Amino acid sequence: MEAAPTSATKYILILDDNEPLARMLVSLLQEELPDHRFLPARTIEEAQALASEFEMDLFILDINLPDGTGLDFLCDVRTIAPQARALMMTAMPLPAYQQRAESLGVIHFLKKPFDFTHFVELVKALLDSPTTGASDSFFGTLRDLHLTDIIQIKCLSGVTAVVEFTSPSGEKGTIHFESGQITHAHAPDQAGVEAFQTIVGWRGGSFAELTAVGHSPQTIFQDWQVLLIEAVRRSDEQAAIAHGSN
Repeated sequence: MEAAPTSATKYILILDDNEPLARMLVSLLQEELPDHRFLPARTIEEAQALASEFEMDLFILDINLPDGTGLDFLCDVRTIAPQARALMMTAMPLPAYQQRAESLGVIHFLKKPFDFTHFVELVKALLDSPTTGASDSFFGTLRDLHLTDIIQIKCLSGVTAVVEFTSPSGEKGTIHFESGQITHAHAPDQAGVEAFQTIVGWRGGSFAELTAVGHSPQTIFQDWQVLLIEAVRRSDEQAAIAHGSN
């Protein structure tokens, strides 16, 4: 029997259109963490209804869904649940540099099929970590959703799209995705890999997916995983240099 909610009860939404898997995960987690509530949803529409009814602490999401992507949903709910955390499940290959990739943003990625014991430990870690003052990006919240999270989800979703990013100072840049690979980037007076590195280096800002975008030349030929990790490494080095000069 499900325990009655208390002030310590945390709410976790599991969004996956694979209903048998979702039921299994709810059952598994409820057995291990009986004081918390685990709520399944099969579509973004169902998940949005639950998120409006309950104050969620953790979102466990599949990336590709019948009515959109996990990123679509996170972008919708991060204003109403800024302190929540996110764990994304995907059947797509994760970056070869997985250890480095896990520090790229606030979302933790888990490749299907996964070990259930490891899965439970991840959920426990995310639920038990402090909501403020954490220095490890693994414990970041949706308030801190990073540009790198957006890029990873777009690539893992295998989408074809153009996303415009706006820096905190108002500069604009675009990243072009073709079937999950990054094919072109443009920033002020820059194009290709250089522009991509500049955009990844922006701290904060906003983004929007563009429509009715014409054909663009291919200026980037590297695999997105290598490209992203190299851009983050370069950004971290520049940030360290700037910090040291202050």
